[in-house]
Amino acid sequence: MAAEQEWAVPPVPAPFLPLARALTAALDSRAQIVNLSLAGPADPLLRQLIQEGLRRGILFIGAAPPETERPEGAFLQFDGVIEVADDGILGGPGAPLRAPGREILTLLPGGHYDFASGTSVATAHVTGIVALLLAKNSKLTGTAVYQLLRDTTVRVESGDDDSVDACGAVTALIGHGLCHNGTPDTSRVAKH
Repeated sequence: MAAEQEWAVPPVPAPFLPLARALTAALDSRAQIVNLSLAGPADPLLRQLIQEGLRRGILFIGAAPPETERPEGAFLQFDGVIEVADDGILGGPGAPLRAPGREILTLLPGGHYDFASGTSVATAHVTGIVALLLAKNSKLTGTAVYQLLRDTTVRVESGDDDSVDACGAVTALIGHGLCHNGTPDTSRVAKH
């Protein structure tokens, strides 16, 4: 009788096990996009799963840690993950995208609604926009998506913030269309 082969599986801290399983399911199902509205310390297995997903062409959209808490080697802080912030982070190429993340109406368990705030809400907003873009062009790369969203970012009138713009990004991608009461999208583009 042949002895069964034992497989060496790296230990996974208990809090990361459900996420590791979810990322494995995303890889197995050939997902196009994964929303990572979460934060935490770096974990080697999770990083390997994300890197494998990036190698396969999956787009990962992740919540950026607050500017004051950007530790070296943070969970999502590596090339290929599109980071999203709800406010407070401005910067050049590679800086987190900004999206609405304050007092956003959202669905709660049991069919209830409430307002929520934070980078996780902003990340979900950007993930939805990226899904719209992929519906129009499934061959977009993470770099192309990031640049398209940066190029169509608009200044928000109620403050010094700027924000991604779903209509501007989609119309820029397809080459035609009108946004915001008939204003051509090209008049609103803020180049970064």
